[in-house]
Amino acid sequence: MIAKQSFDINNIIREHRDFIVVNKPAGIDVHNKPGNLIHRLELTTQTRFKPVHRLDQETSGLILLAKTAKATSSLQVALSSSLSQKSYLAVIKSKLKPRVGQWTMQITNKAEGRRQPAGPAKKRVSAHTEYEVLDQNQWLSLISCTLHTGRQHQIRKHCALAQCPIIGDLRYGNPKHARLMAHKYKFNGLALHAYYLKFNYQGEHFIFSKKPPEMWNNFNLTYINKF
Repeated sequence: MIAKQSFDINNIIREHRDFIVVNKPAGIDVHNKPGNLIHRLELTTQTRFKPVHRLDQETSGLILLAKTAKATSSLQVALSSSLSQKSYLAVIKSKLKPRVGQWTMQITNKAEGRRQPAGPAKKRVSAHTEYEVLDQNQWLSLISCTLHTGRQHQIRKHCALAQCPIIGDLRYGNPKHARLMAHKYKFNGLALHAYYLKFNYQGEHFIFSKKPPEMWNNFNLTYINKF
C-alpha cells in the first residue's frame, strides 16, 4: 500500500474561492492512480477538487482544478474561449525549421504509440498546435507550443509526426535516443512543461506562468534561464 502523502504547499500557485492553480511535478498522475495529485491536495487542504483540463503524468507545470461541479463546467467553458491560452515548453530532438509555424496533422483523441502516433485513420480528428523556436543548438530545440485544440498527447504526437520527438518521450520517441539524452544531459523524464495559462472567469482576467524544473538547465539552452 502506498503511504498517504501530503502536498508541498509551495506548489500551489493561486487559490480562488472556486478553483486552485497548481504547479504539478512531473511523474505525478492527476486523479487516477494511487498517490495522485488531487488526493495529495485533498489531504493537505481538506478540500475536494475536480480537474478542469488534462495534464499527462509525465508532464510538469500548471494545472487548473475546480472546487465544485458547477465551477468545473464554467471553467471548462472559459478555457475553450478564444480569449484563453495554454502554452507549453518542450525540448525536442533536432534543429527545427522553420522557427515559427503550426502543425495541423489529424490525430486520434486517445493515447497511441511510436509506430503510428496519429492513430488509426478512421478515428483521427482535427488538431492544431502553434509553435515557436526559442533556442536551439546542433542537436536540440527549445520550443513554445500553444494549443488551439485539446487532443490527448497532442503536442507529443505532433512533435513525433514532425520527426522531432520530445526528449524523454518513451511512448512516441525512440527509447535508445531517450537513454542517450538521459545520460548526456543527466535529464530523467519527459521534457514537456505547461508554463503559461490564461483565461477569463466571472469577469476577471487570470494569467499564470511557471518556469520549468531546474533539471532543464542541464540542456544548456540559455533561453530557459529567461523564464
